[in-house]
Amino acid sequence: MKQDFSLVAQEYIKERENCSFNALVLDGYLENILRCCRPGKCLDYGAGIGTVSKIATAVGLDVTAFEPDPSMFRLLKANLQDESMTIANSQSQLKGRYDVILSINMLDYVDNLDEILSYFYRILDSTGQLILSVPHPMKDLGDWVKVRSGTRWDYLYYRLDGYLEEKLCHKPRENVNGDVIQSGVHSYHRTISTYYNAIFQAGFTVTHLGEPGVSPKAKDYPVIQQKASRIPYFLVFVCKKR
Repeated sequence: MKQDFSLVAQEYIKERENCSFNALVLDGYLENILRCCRPGKCLDYGAGIGTVSKIATAVGLDVTAFEPDPSMFRLLKANLQDESMTIANSQSQLKGRYDVILSINMLDYVDNLDEILSYFYRILDSTGQLILSVPHPMKDLGDWVKVRSGTRWDYLYYRLDGYLEEKLCHKPRENVNGDVIQSGVHSYHRTISTYYNAIFQAGFTVTHLGEPGVSPKAKDYPVIQQKASRIPYFLVFVCKKR
């Protein structure tokens, strides 16, 4: 599947740092996990615009931010131009083993899950940690029933159908007010058990499984507060080699 990820990022980048689901649900959760990692080399694989790379650097890790998509890599370079970290856009630039590997909201875009997990196993140090997150699988094929309320939307309830059917899905991207700003964002829907079993078959043990809750800061953003306090938006695995 080929997708222009810059279209997603250009719409999302204005909200990413302060008032996105990532900022208000996931970033703080990941920071707490990263603070428990031993100092060393960290690979942020599929770094996007580099926000999590910055978090990993701030807690003392030696970060390489890797982004293979050419258009997204340009955005990554611009966002990290004042940061003292390595950036890369080819696997040939990734040298040696890493003490921490991050893959944040990237695996749902990958068609061959086993292949990328095997690659992570090869380049992770024997005592290292693999930290994975994906958009929570229960929200891939569901949708919210919502009504307009002034300048934003009110979310009434969530409908879920077809969770067990694994397939390519097409999701809308909404802004902080709930307006659809991009439709047809492609990703692969997989069940939680599929992710878990693929991680296990690749040679990893899951040491932590998390479904982060919404941050108290979300009270200033009613749409995110309504949605992320009622269903999980991310699934996080912390893994080590067996």
